[in-house]
Parts: sequence; structure tokens; C-alpha cells
Amino acid sequence: MRKKLLFVMIVLIVGLAGFFINEQVKASNKNETEIEKNETGEKEKEFEEKISLTKDEIKEFGIETVPAISRLIESEIHLPGEINLNYDKTARISPRVKGKTVKVLKGLGDKVKKGDTLAIISSRELANAKAEYLASIERLKLAKTVLEREKKLWEKQITSQQEYLEAQKNYTEAKINYTTIKQKLYSFGIKGTELKNLEKDGNTDLTLYTIKAPFDGIILTKNISVGENVNEDTEIYTISDLSTVWAIITIYPQYLNYINIGHKVYIKFNNGIKDVKGKIDFIAPVVGEETRTATARVVIKNPKLHYKPGMFFTAEVKLPGKVAEVTVPLTAFQEIEGEKYVFVKKGKYFEPRKVKIGRTNNKFAEILEGVKKGEEVVYKGSFTLKAQMTKDSFADEEE
Repeated sequence: MRKKLLFVMIVLIVGLAGFFINEQVKASNKNETEIEKNETGEKEKEFEEKISLTKDEIKEFGIETVPAISRLIESEIHLPGEINLNYDKTARISPRVKGKTVKVLKGLGDKVKKGDTLAIISSRELANAKAEYLASIERLKLAKTVLEREKKLWEKQITSQQEYLEAQKNYTEAKINYTTIKQKLYSFGIKGTELKNLEKDGNTDLTLYTIKAPFDGIILTKNISVGENVNEDTEIYTISDLSTVWAIITIYPQYLNYINIGHKVYIKFNNGIKDVKGKIDFIAPVVGEETRTATARVVIKNPKLHYKPGMFFTAEVKLPGKVAEVTVPLTAFQEIEGEKYVFVKKGKYFEPRKVKIGRTNNKFAEILEGVKKGEEVVYKGSFTLKAQMTKDSFADEEE
């Protein structure tokens, strides 16, 4: 009997102990939950407090507001590019006949005018063509004289018609031969004044061939020296007119449908060179096989030769935009704990608002959440309000 009574008492004691322990655990958990809720609530309310400033303080801190309004937001992209030669005004010069170089008058970097002599070569091939031309002139003169004489004799019935026709045939062949050789000299670049001078004075050196500048420009490459043999396919000079250059822009695939010929571009350099505006006048009809990008061209005026081929730049291009319902200047935003905030003026107070940003350009941003159209938003001096809010927050924590 005593044993049973002892056993019952032990069971009751263990049960009561377990009950009290369980209640203490529940109370502890409840306290922790309440603490967490309080901390979360404090954090959520941390930036909901209004900031009050006097008129003098607002003026002293330079705080100004603007209404949040609708406006067109044009997206702005930045594309890489490089300055190239204007290949429409660049010439790679080769002699039209083979020969030996006897004189070089222009060198690397020299500025030249159209018609300036660059170099002179001695060519046996040219000499033979000139000699043939001079001989063809004499044969043509002789054939013409014979034809005129035979015609008179035939009209007087002194010679036969056959002799007259033979003279006419010889004249036609001489004329064809003259024209053929003259065209050959044309193909060598010999024409106009040079041909007339050759006809007047056939005793000049027939071997000399003059290489001339095709237009005004600067010599970029030179591959010719005195005594060197050159052929028709030898590229001896490269001349380019650098008064205009090409700005070649790389266009990524995602932007190809938005950029067209006539699109305005702002070309920016990072090395102290003056930025320049222009318009796209050509877009490549194909994309690169490896890069999958296309190229666009802007022709830039370069009278002082500031823009040198090989320079890199960034092209600033505005894409077609859409009207955003609520927009504010970029200067209105402040970052607090990784989130974007603006300050909205409500009577005598400034209220911090966490916002969600949509499209932006270099001046304005669209607000998707946090501010309503027409509300007054601080766009100057918002950093002062951020500092004031942060100071108040620290003061509350210390208390």
C-alpha cells in the first residue's frame, strides 16, 4: 500500500514539473516572437517618419521641389566605335607600267595637292608605247596624203579605182592603229597635255613615267625607293583626304530594329578630344558571322585633323521613347540601405517614400510605385533630408 502511494506521488510530481517547463518554453517563444515583431515593425517604420523643417532651414539647405508629371522617356544606349579613314577619299596608288624608280619626291606624312608629282620611274614598256604612238602619227599622215593624191588622180581618171580604194583602205588601217595606240597610252595615264607635248617634241626621254596625286591629301604609307623596280600591282603610296573621317559604330543585335539611317548620334571621346554630333548615313546590310553585330557609319568633319583613324569612342544613341505617367528628375533619388527613396512635400513636412523605378534616361526616371502624379518631390537638397532622417534614426536608437 505504501509503495503504491509513493508511486502515485512521484507521477504527480513529474507531471507538474513537465507542465511548468512547457509553460515556460511557450512564454519564452512568445516573448521572442514579440521582440522580432517589434524589431520588424521598427524597421518598417524607420523611414516613415516625417521630417519637419522651418522656411529658413529649407532656404538655407537649398531644398526645392517639382511636381511628378507625365513626360516622354527616351531610352539612351551607349555603343562602342572607332574612327576610320574615309575610304571614299582614300587612294592606294600603283604605277600603271612596270619600271625602275629614278626619283622620289614625296615621303610619309607629306601633304600633297591634286596633280603633285610623287615619284618618277623609267619604263621600257612605256617608251615602246610612246614610240609606237609617234610612228602611228607619221603613218597616218602619210596614208592621208596618199589617199588625197589618189583621190585627185582617180577623179581625173589617171589612176584606177582599185588604186584609190587601196589608198582608202591603208588610211583607215593607219587611223585604227593610231587610235589603238593612243588608247593604250590613255590606259597608262598618259593623255591631254602630255600627249600634245609628246607630239610637239618627240625627242624627249620616252621612258619617264610620272606618278601624280589623284587629289588633296596626306601620304599615309610609302613603299618606294630610288633604284627599286616596281610592277603594275606594287602599292607604292596610300593617300587619304583626312578633312573628313568615318566614325564606325558597333550595333548589338537587340538594337538593330531601333536604329535607322538619319538617326542622331553623340560621339564622345575620353581623351580630351572634343565630342561631336552627327547622323548615321549608312548601316551595314549584314551582320558579322562571329560577332553577330552590325556596323553603322557617321561622317565627321575633321578640318583640324583632331579625329585620327584608330581612335576609340562611345556613341550615345537615343532610342524611340514612350510617355511615362509619373516621372521625376534623377536628382530626386537617394539610396538608403540598398533601396531607392524620394522625399515628398506634404504641407510643412517632407515624407520619405520608397519607390520602384521604371525607364530612365540621362535626366529623368519613371516611377512605377511610391509617388502619385502631381505630388511635390524634392529634386534639390534631398541629400540634406536623407542626412536629417538618418540623424533622427540614430537618436531614436540611442534613446
